[in-house]
Amino acid sequence: MSAEVTSAEFHLFLALPYEIRMAIWELCLPHRVEEIEPPERYLRWPYIICTLDAAYMANYRPPAISRVCRESRTIVLKTGESYTHFACALASRFPDAPRRLGDNFVAVDTTRYRPSYTLYTGDLARESVENAMWTQPGRLTLHLNFTEDYEDPYGEQITREREEPVAELLWRAQHLRATSVSIMADLILPFCENNWRVGPVIHVSTIRALRRAPSYNAVVLHVPVHLTSVAAARQSGLFGLLGDAPLQLVNPATDWARIEQFKALWLAHGDLVKDRDAVSHFLVTLASEQGFLTRCRLWYADVEKVWVNRLHDGDSHQSRYGLREDEVNEADEMPKPDMDSVWTGANHWPGRDSVWDPDEIAAPTRYWVDIATRSLNKTNPWVQAQLAEMPQFVPHVMFRYCDAKCYLPEAERPQRPIKD
Repeated sequence: MSAEVTSAEFHLFLALPYEIRMAIWELCLPHRVEEIEPPERYLRWPYIICTLDAAYMANYRPPAISRVCRESRTIVLKTGESYTHFACALASRFPDAPRRLGDNFVAVDTTRYRPSYTLYTGDLARESVENAMWTQPGRLTLHLNFTEDYEDPYGEQITREREEPVAELLWRAQHLRATSVSIMADLILPFCENNWRVGPVIHVSTIRALRRAPSYNAVVLHVPVHLTSVAAARQSGLFGLLGDAPLQLVNPATDWARIEQFKALWLAHGDLVKDRDAVSHFLVTLASEQGFLTRCRLWYADVEKVWVNRLHDGDSHQSRYGLREDEVNEADEMPKPDMDSVWTGANHWPGRDSVWDPDEIAAPTRYWVDIATRSLNKTNPWVQAQLAEMPQFVPHVMFRYCDAKCYLPEAERPQRPIKD
């Protein structure tokens, strides 16, 4: 009698027709959340111990099946390409692209399977298959880590033209055929309670740029996931079928069960004592579905207030400056009503400082109105028109699998990620 075969084993794969084998390999490709730039942990609230870099680097490696066999590698090469090659190719084809595209990328030869992770010309020694920087057009969500006070880790002044990062996001998403686009909630309004009063305020030019897309996934919470077992992360299936999609976006309003799965994975394989990031996120912020969704609804209501108030507060020239003729809509053409017809409720804010610069990125407390005590008058036609032009910002939680054990003191961290 032949040996019993477990459900996890299948020995007749090579006997399948070639077309079926290739279709199976294609199903193994990850659907990733690709980040345009590295995340800046100092802008997250509350402060995150994790550097967030490990997940960013792992997320750009070629899919796991690229290292299985010739057939699987053929599928990887057919459906994806080196990110550096993509950036250089677009920069050469479109000279009017956003100015940061391709500035620090090195061209590579993708006819051979030797793409480079190179960001700077001095890094050519790092070129290898394992360090490839990979993208998969048509199978990704493109994410922008930019906020109004973001500082580029590579020293570029990307806040000089405030609409540019969002314009770059949408431009790249078009050419990468992204299935959706994602932004940090902090770009518009920080999610943390009471933090919005001292946080960044969206600029009118950023509003113009955001208005070019109908909807965005808004990341309201970053949750770094550190586990004691790499195998547990891979076998859970939560980070892709083969564990090669370390960034995951989850909509808490429609998929809270998945959030509970991430929580259960961490409770079973995480450090419940030392990993204070996970303790705060899983056991406090995400402890209650109803409580978290209530916070999301309150955040969205405040987003509407900030959006409308910023457009009303800016003068007509600033609100319209730089708009192409085909971008001007009915809401832009409508005369602005007086402040009291835009808002309901008592205004307890005494007014902004006399030296306030209209072009300054200021805190919401510098507005004419107290957003905390006033509500929008949604019967006002001008308010209705502005809200109709506002994109949908759908709150999402981003889970980032990190195998670097960042939460430990530096002396206790492993020199290399743990391998099972």
